Amino acid sequence: MGLISACVSPEIIENTIDEIKQLKIPFGFKANLWRTEEPVPVHKFASPTDEIGANPAEIMGTRDDYTGTRFMEFSKKMKTKGATILGGCCETRPSHISNISSLKN
Repeated sequence: MGLISACVSPEIIENTIDEIKQLKIPFGFKANLWRTEEPVPVHKFASPTDEIGANPAEIMGTRDDYTGTRFMEFSKKMKTKGATILGGCCETRPSHISNISSLKN
């Protein structure tokens, strides 16, 4: 048993990791790199003016401030705080995942 914070921003992960650690179970994350801050208002996807099947990357944007190296540094910091599950979600790129693969035990 464990807990994965999935599709949340690095900022949310950093703000919750100490509390999650107190659960004393394996934990980690799959960070997203959307530009829009969370939580995303439902109306962004559910209003009558939205196109069905709209591309989330067009609606929410992609952060350009998280290079593969920065994502690796963030992941390393979370690992030192006890995260054992490291990954990426929406808008992470192969370079992000390639960099964090060097953090394997």
